[in-house]
Amino acid sequence: MPDAPHSAPPLRQDRLFWSLLVLGGVGLVALTPFDAQWTLWLREHRDPVFGEWMRRTLFEGDLPGFSDPSILFLLGSLLSYGFCASSRAPEPLKKYRPELGFIVLAALAGALGLVHSLKWVIGRARPYEVWSGEWLYTPWFSFGPHFVTEGVYHGSFPSGHTAAVLTLLMIPYLLWWSPKPGRGKQALALLLGLLVLGAAGAMGVGRSMTAHHWLTDSLGMILPTWAMLHWVHQHLLKTPQQRLYVALN
Repeated sequence: MPDAPHSAPPLRQDRLFWSLLVLGGVGLVALTPFDAQWTLWLREHRDPVFGEWMRRTLFEGDLPGFSDPSILFLLGSLLSYGFCASSRAPEPLKKYRPELGFIVLAALAGALGLVHSLKWVIGRARPYEVWSGEWLYTPWFSFGPHFVTEGVYHGSFPSGHTAAVLTLLMIPYLLWWSPKPGRGKQALALLLGLLVLGAAGAMGVGRSMTAHHWLTDSLGMILPTWAMLHWVHQHLLKTPQQRLYVALN
């Protein structure tokens, strides 16, 4: 029987991950005093085409937008997982249930559960509401003027668009912790991970240009979404061990 390199989450990589989160948290705190100023600068120097591309989505009756590929990826994964659970699913497809289960649960826990829970609790006013004089500015860590009864989309912190893009970090995770690891897969995982983080940053800039989000709404979403995804993959579902078990049986 081959060795089980992923039988337990690598402690060193876990420590590296949490160290990066701590450094990111320090960076978010350091950015806080400049949040309103830099968001206003992006608004004043906006690119209307870029900002509109980041805003729109097929699922709101618009032309295709930047976040649509990630949303379609999640919907396809959800449909595939549901089919895998049926008795009609072919055996080769059933072998992908650990991967699909991780994608579905991480998306529900992060992009939906975490984002909307924070929106409801924090209730931060959006930039266009503050600049129009409707509400006062509040930092990302403070309670804002909106309430749960006003709806799920009112709160500015955190950015749901950014969280949707960040869910594509699932792909680098699945590549890195493949049952048949290799340097090629891990190099591809690192490249895709950097691209996803860059795309999330671009989304944050675009959403600030349209005055729908403060800069920290988007940059501050990277850390909790990534942490939720990592915890689901490594500790809740133990996806590497599940995939290895399927590969060996």
